[in-house]
Amino acid sequence: MNRFYGFRLTRAEDKLHLRHGLLTLSEDTLPIKKIQAVLLRSNALMRSFGWWRMDLHMIGQADEKGGRRVVIPFADLETIHRIGQHIIPFSLPAAYTSVSPLHRRRLLIRYGVAAAAVVGVAALFYPAALFLVIAFPLLPVAAKRQYEAHGFVFSDDLLFVRRGVLVRRIWIVPYRKFQAIQTTATLFQRRLGVKNLSFDLADVGAGRPPTIRDLPAYTADLLAREAYRLSRSHSTA
Repeated sequence: MNRFYGFRLTRAEDKLHLRHGLLTLSEDTLPIKKIQAVLLRSNALMRSFGWWRMDLHMIGQADEKGGRRVVIPFADLETIHRIGQHIIPFSLPAAYTSVSPLHRRRLLIRYGVAAAAVVGVAALFYPAALFLVIAFPLLPVAAKRQYEAHGFVFSDDLLFVRRGVLVRRIWIVPYRKFQAIQTTATLFQRRLGVKNLSFDLADVGAGRPPTIRDLPAYTADLLAREAYRLSRSHSTA
């Protein structure tokens, strides 16, 4: 209420103007040419009302969290799509390409190790904490949901990367904004033949770049080459 009271977003030529605040009134001007990507976010409570938040990843916004600025605090997807046409025109995909099914297996192992460690340490001080093991059968469900939520789409001029269950994130990145394209694989990923594919943006700050996790290694290499080709072609267009 205090931060976003009276929120107003307007566009004047090639700039966005933000005005909001109750006790402290804030006004900002954001050059559109400095926008690197759009990030849509929604937690479980917000999604139950159909609400999403729209952030812009900007160059020169290191004082903000991850270099992002909020331009729509709460709105339904229809409103976000309508406003987005005046910033970076996009249309959300109807379906996303899934990553390797091994992603679910890796998540399950990770969740299992973390849960066992937490319960084990807690039981040292509170033996009753051992009853928490009854929740372990939920771990495969959580891993499956995370796997199903993770996907990507290469459209004509935009990359879409979706991740998260409790907090859903959708990155929307123009190809011309790619600063670096990187494939990485840990020791465990190499044994399974999967890689992560990351797309670095300018002035990413403390934020995490959009990353497609646990792709088959051959697919990750192919997509990296294709992403490089698309970034070159759109930069010279």
